Amino acid sequence: MGVRTIGRSIAAFVCAVALAGAVGCGDDNEGARDAAEDYVDATNEGDTAMVCELYSDQLKRALAIEESCEGFVEEQTSGRPAGGFEVVEVTEDGDRATAQLKTTDETGAPVPLTITLVREDGDWRIATLGPSGAD
Repeated sequence: MGVRTIGRSIAAFVCAVALAGAVGCGDDNEGARDAAEDYVDATNEGDTAMVCELYSDQLKRALAIEESCEGFVEEQTSGRPAGGFEVVEVTEDGDRATAQLKTTDETGAPVPLTITLVREDGDWRIATLGPSGAD
């Protein structure tokens, strides 16, 4: 094996490793917007398991739902507005992000919501949820 062949083999290996990392062997490259959209999709589809997966450990502790998350989410969303949720805007700042969501109430009136996200073990997770205070 000549020097050129070894050089090409090393270059090919480095490219393969770089490509594998870029293509996504995990969720580390997923942005806060992707996590917010995953949350909206899961909420709109009634996928309580996915919603719970997207909750941060901190949020689960704060809500005292570490072991009963799915039941809690199902109970809390049983009367959710018919309009579904939509991501309006996401702003990232380091390992924190804020997502503005919107939905409608039973009368069709707009209801703005805000979620904050944090990086937890490299993945974006929901840290808080609540009304945005906007009219």
